[in-house]
Amino acid sequence: MHRKPDVRGIKESEQPERQFEKGEYQEHWMEEFLATSQNIVFLAEKDGRILYANRAGNFLLGEWKLRVGDRLPPEIENVARISIVRDSKEEFEIRAGDRVFLLVFHPFPEKGHISICGFDITKQKRTEEELRKSEEKYRYVSEQTGQFILDYDVKTKTVEWAGAIEELMGYSAEEFRKFDLQTFAEHIHPEDRKRVLEAHTRCRQTGEKYHGECRFRRKDGSYFYVEGTGICLKDESGSVYRVLAIVKDITEKKLAREKLEKNEERFRLIVEQTGQGIYDYDVFADHLNWEGAMEKITGYSCKDPCLASKELWISHIHPEDRKRAAEFFGNALKKGGKYHQEYRLEKRTGLTLTWTLAGSS
Repeated sequence: MHRKPDVRGIKESEQPERQFEKGEYQEHWMEEFLATSQNIVFLAEKDGRILYANRAGNFLLGEWKLRVGDRLPPEIENVARISIVRDSKEEFEIRAGDRVFLLVFHPFPEKGHISICGFDITKQKRTEEELRKSEEKYRYVSEQTGQFILDYDVKTKTVEWAGAIEELMGYSAEEFRKFDLQTFAEHIHPEDRKRVLEAHTRCRQTGEKYHGECRFRRKDGSYFYVEGTGICLKDESGSVYRVLAIVKDITEKKLAREKLEKNEERFRLIVEQTGQGIYDYDVFADHLNWEGAMEKITGYSCKDPCLASKELWISHIHPEDRKRAAEFFGNALKKGGKYHQEYRLEKRTGLTLTWTLAGSS
């Protein structure tokens, strides 16, 4: 059995060191914490006289060429006075050399004091400044290249717009700033709307990139073609929290492409009706793409694998003409320019026809 030690007779100097009372300990701990904190801490009277500054606070006082007992700089004293009068927390940014601090004022009106905590936000401000400059450059580029930017916050469901809005849409920047996604969607051509909205929803749900084209209505009611390219940003949990997209006018390109397609279709019909065939040879891929009346002429369809490459095509040339045709074709590829050649070709049925080949490379 353990006995409780008998401390009777031990001198006071030998007694265990006195422990702090609870309140006294908390006060001691707080003093140590404030003194060693990397954040700035001031305590000031309502008239602006500085009562206390921790180590970080003394650094800032040194920048101001002040010390404890002096009054706060006028602009800071003014914020402190407002905080006490309103009995509210106030914030104020201030520069000291090349550093930026956020000062937070907490009033104690009943004591006539105010505490001021300061946080070094230099890195944050530099990041914000770099981001601002980057956004300015991007906005300028988008305006000059006839594009506009969509920035959608998924959580708040708010949209920010920038770029050549008035040039493309006919709306002023102020008018377009009021557009939400619903209003934006209503300006998409009815025939394109469902497809575009489904693609946008899929992008937000899966986080995949978005790319698509549609017709969009201007303020005057006319439509123009746009191309949209977007990405989704995800948070740490993998949820999409932001959607960024670039929208540009592709009307001229779209109309030119449609005109080209119509011309190609017209030419294809002429070729088919006049019993001719056309080929387009991709040298690097060694691929022949045929159009026209090939099935009528040779018995092979335009998509038949037997006609897909140069060697396969040459294999259908009459054996007596094959070497000459191959050499002629090879020289045409090397030298370029126009060429014209005749040779016999074996049809799918085994019959032979005389084929005239003309083109340019």
